[in-house]
Amino acid sequence: MAWQQFSQLGGWAAVRSYVDQSADRRSRRKDPNRIVELHAVIGAIGEQAGLCWTFEQDAQRFSATRSKISEEHHRLILRALSEAGGYFLLGASHSLGNLGLRVALLERMAAPMVQAAAPKADLSPGSEDKRAWFPLSTASRVLTKAAQASVNVPLVRIADAISGLAGDLRYVALDTRRGMDYHRLRPQSVPQASPRGGVSQEGNGIVTIDLPNPTLDPEADADQVHEMLVHAMEALRRSMLAVRNDVAKALRAAGYWYHEPAPRPPARRRKQTT
Repeated sequence: MAWQQFSQLGGWAAVRSYVDQSADRRSRRKDPNRIVELHAVIGAIGEQAGLCWTFEQDAQRFSATRSKISEEHHRLILRALSEAGGYFLLGASHSLGNLGLRVALLERMAAPMVQAAAPKADLSPGSEDKRAWFPLSTASRVLTKAAQASVNVPLVRIADAISGLAGDLRYVALDTRRGMDYHRLRPQSVPQASPRGGVSQEGNGIVTIDLPNPTLDPEADADQVHEMLVHAMEALRRSMLAVRNDVAKALRAAGYWYHEPAPRPPARRRKQTT
């Protein structure tokens, strides 16, 4: 929720960053639209992570009632809820990598390396160019190289946190699972008689065909999928925390006059009168 609220404060942060720059340095003022974009990306990550958490909570609630439904029903729905949470988690992870890259674009020595990774991409603030938005694996590699070329220590720590997420076995397991479920042959949640290896074998001029009984694919274990999501959520949480701690510091090190906005207190509900 704190991350998502950042998107509500982007305009205020940009104005504050621009106005707070001292009068004798006006020629060095930097584009405040970058600040707005960073707040938008942070807010989007917060929403993705929040949706992931919501699906995981629903998965827990559904699992708690498994004794009241058939095992097949439980397996199908628990997998669906866990996988939906995993898709939002992967989206938040890719967005986190792009957040790091956009912080690097503010650093004079790091920006050329980011641009060199996608020379034809439009990396201007608010760009909708697909080439300007990298998958986490690419973003972590480019960001690490760019950060090491700068003297911005907080940016280096951000790069370390993002590359750490990209290589975290908990994240990798979820990403690999998503590739199987989404791009390749998804293990069905119901017993079926179409094994991956087929039913026909040929040898010594003889063709043997087996007709197997319906069986459940071992990869269809819903509890395993749910557990995989929970572990990946912790990997993302730790990376988000590390990045959050250094974003403001990295902006100031890059020459921005930046103050992290304080979260707004919740609005008070008016008492109804009768």
